[in-house]
Amino acid sequence: MRVASIREKATQGLREKTPGLGISLQAVKTRPSRVVAFGLFWAWIWLLFQDSERLALSESASLLFTLLYYLPLLFYALGFAAIGLLYQVKHIVPQGPRYERTLATFVTAGTLLIVGGFWLYPRSPLLGSICCIFGCLLAGSSAAFLHTEWARLFVSLGARATIISCVFATLIAGAFVIATELLPLTALWLLLAILPGLSACALFHDPAYQSSPRHSDVATTVYVPWKLLATAFVQGLSLGLIAVLSSSFADIPAFAATIGYMVGALLILGVVLLFRVDYNAFIYRIGFPIMAAAWLTILAVHSFGAFGVGVHAIGYRFVDLAIWSVTIYIIKDKQLPTNWVCAVNTSALMAGQFLGVGLALLPTTRPLQPLQEELCNGYAAVMVLVLFMVALLVFSSKNLKTGWGLVRPSDETVPDDLVEACRTLGAYRKLTSRETDILVYLARGRNRAYICNDLVLAQDTVKTYIRTVYRKLEVHSQQEVISLVEKQMMQHEEKSE
Repeated sequence: MRVASIREKATQGLREKTPGLGISLQAVKTRPSRVVAFGLFWAWIWLLFQDSERLALSESASLLFTLLYYLPLLFYALGFAAIGLLYQVKHIVPQGPRYERTLATFVTAGTLLIVGGFWLYPRSPLLGSICCIFGCLLAGSSAAFLHTEWARLFVSLGARATIISCVFATLIAGAFVIATELLPLTALWLLLAILPGLSACALFHDPAYQSSPRHSDVATTVYVPWKLLATAFVQGLSLGLIAVLSSSFADIPAFAATIGYMVGALLILGVVLLFRVDYNAFIYRIGFPIMAAAWLTILAVHSFGAFGVGVHAIGYRFVDLAIWSVTIYIIKDKQLPTNWVCAVNTSALMAGQFLGVGLALLPTTRPLQPLQEELCNGYAAVMVLVLFMVALLVFSSKNLKTGWGLVRPSDETVPDDLVEACRTLGAYRKLTSRETDILVYLARGRNRAYICNDLVLAQDTVKTYIRTVYRKLEVHSQQEVISLVEKQMMQHEEKSE
């Protein structure tokens, strides 16, 4: 009996250290086809928008799409701008079976036109170019609307299920993209043409999507989450610069970015399951420093630029998945319109990306021309400074009072006012995650025995935690703790009014 009791306590302690493991993985087990379909959607985006030169029959066609490399991204950005304007100006939220069929048709037709353009270009450069341009228009703009509908589905699942699902979708997309290297070009064309339609059909027939509430889409007042937009803008700026500068590095392994994305997904999975950290720590203490480390690698040893590109992909994907989860939290908890949040957030990302591309291409005489080492180092130094400065400014204590930054992806439910107040105090007084948990128990009036039993901790350990919390909060009793938390809750209420 004693051994069984010890094993039960050990298992409970493991669950405490890996919060939400069972429930989060259940989101994948319940409907694996959802994760596969979302992974295929990302694989289509990566192949069509980021690796389009693989679709060319000849060097001349490759040159064509080098010139049109950013055209799909341009229409992708314009699609999100249209989504935002439709909602903000006309309060229009496209929906219904006709809209779904039209979206699936447009995204498939656009892909077919791009593939057909590559096939036609060696035979008729003009006709091939026209097909590619119109294909980019249809595929890019439709992808923005499809992206928004995927976000609507994940709103019904919650932020934690979203981040876990996105991790597995990234792994599926990465494995799929790497596997397509083995396919002949004709088979790749055929596969690419059917991917978006399959993904769209799976999305629109998903029960979670069909039953997803749209009450937030009729909100009369909206606000701009400026901190999230600034984060997305800097993320895009770094991606735009690295996309152009990567042409200056020799011997970059194939799929370096794809492998980096997969590693970044595994990293964020480990952080979610093993550590109780909030979104602020996710993005500004882990994601941005990884991206800065990539630029430091490029700055310190230019010959290791290929390695820096891979490290940057890890950090970028880490931040990207965190922002995906934050976006779902903002939509669901703050009752903001899905279309509006997706539009402004992704528009900020794309604006940063295009600025980065423009800055990198400014000194060159032709697109994707290798840059001089001195120029690459200059850009690397600037990005290191920008990433660290934004992380410091946005993560400052002035921005920790309210909002999404103190929310943890491992939370099963949206934190109540007391928990948010405790986390704010914890951020101000430099409490650790475990100390903040102890603070929540104390604020709820729990005694030491209850905390020991609930967290499966020894009495001496809990006693030490409580003593540390008292010292950092500069109080001497549990009643003082409760009063301090109540005062913080009142400040939150005043700021929200």
